[in-house]
Amino acid sequence: MNSLYSKFAITTLGIMAFSFVVAFLISNGYYQHVLKDENNAKNVEVSESIKSYIESDSNINVDAYLQSVADAGYQIIVVDETHHLTYFGNDFREYNLSREAYDLVLGGEFYHGIMNFPSETFVTGFFANESVNTIGIPVRDYAVFLRPDVSILFNELQLLFAVLLSLMVILSVVFVLVGTKILINPISQLQLATRKLTSGNYDTSNINTERKDEIGKLSRNFVTMTEKIEQQQSMQKAFIANISHDIQSPLANIKGYSQLLETEENPDERLVYLNVINQEVTRMSELTEQLLVLTKLDYEKNVTKQDNVYLKDQIETLIASCSWQIEDKGLMISYELEDCLVAGDAPLLNMVWDNLLSNAIKYNVDGGCIDITLDCMDGLARFSIKDNGVGIKKEHHHEIFNRFYRVDHARSQSVKGSGLGLSIVKQIVELHGGSIELVSNETGTMFKVVLSALR
Repeated sequence: MNSLYSKFAITTLGIMAFSFVVAFLISNGYYQHVLKDENNAKNVEVSESIKSYIESDSNINVDAYLQSVADAGYQIIVVDETHHLTYFGNDFREYNLSREAYDLVLGGEFYHGIMNFPSETFVTGFFANESVNTIGIPVRDYAVFLRPDVSILFNELQLLFAVLLSLMVILSVVFVLVGTKILINPISQLQLATRKLTSGNYDTSNINTERKDEIGKLSRNFVTMTEKIEQQQSMQKAFIANISHDIQSPLANIKGYSQLLETEENPDERLVYLNVINQEVTRMSELTEQLLVLTKLDYEKNVTKQDNVYLKDQIETLIASCSWQIEDKGLMISYELEDCLVAGDAPLLNMVWDNLLSNAIKYNVDGGCIDITLDCMDGLARFSIKDNGVGIKKEHHHEIFNRFYRVDHARSQSVKGSGLGLSIVKQIVELHGGSIELVSNETGTMFKVVLSALR
């Protein structure tokens, strides 16, 4: 009883039952407030016709005439002055006329039992087969009470309505159960797929995504979510594998050169070993720092620290600090920087320019060039940095900002790195509401960064 199918079916059947009760109440109310007076007037008119006909001919056989009227579809009670009752037509379900009603009509007044019948909630009004629910008229020295015989007038219709109602109820229940099963089936498939998902099975081939309704949208969203979860799982596994490799490699070097130090007596060789160990320690320290930055960025939805950052000053300071690396590779650097003021986190923005400039130096050819521009126009700060290294092929552009991704060719084979720098750059830029674009071919690589500027 706790399944969605049973709940939906019971709810629908309950609604049907509730609708039936409401429809009955509305119909009964409509009769009581609208049709009752009309029905009373019609029967009064029939009663007056009967009265006029009987009183028009003193030789008429009243009993025979009233019997013919009863055969035509009426129930009749005739009361004489001694309160003796004669019945014509079918029996009433309940004989509840009072002596006061008899005396009223015998005294020459009309009795309006149909109009005065109680207007209670579950009273069936005109269809109540009771003697009190009649029209009374004085005819000669008699009181005649009559009402339409519903059982005669509507016998065939009642049977037809009963059959139709029964068929309607049976078919409604069948269609509700079948329709509910069809409606719930895709949800059951989603429930099964969810159970599979918790066990690591990302197969969604049995889910129907062709429906155009809300369930179809839910199914498509579920498939999309599953694909993203599977992608995230793959990225997480790749992340763990890559970071394990990047940590294991320097640790292995540190261990190997530490063992060599124990046996090496030559001071010059010992200095070489120590230098390698220091480089690997620095490499691990940089990796750890980058991982901490990534962890911080993953949990930040926007920049909480808003400094006034002068980009020109930041970039000029950075170029000066990297001048020894530029000279060491024999690179030529040119830059044209305008004054640009932006709101943001100064250390994070400095990390963007640092990563981009470091990449331009590391992946450039010896004797190559680096061109940097910064301009401020239409409320936007536009930064670009271009090198003339080996470039990045187009098929790698959509993955270049992924964590640990490194293009497997001459651009990266001889250069050590974690593959986290560009991922950090992209997250920082997007946290500042900006964008970053890669333009690359065989003659070099250019990164373009756009941020909102204060001036």
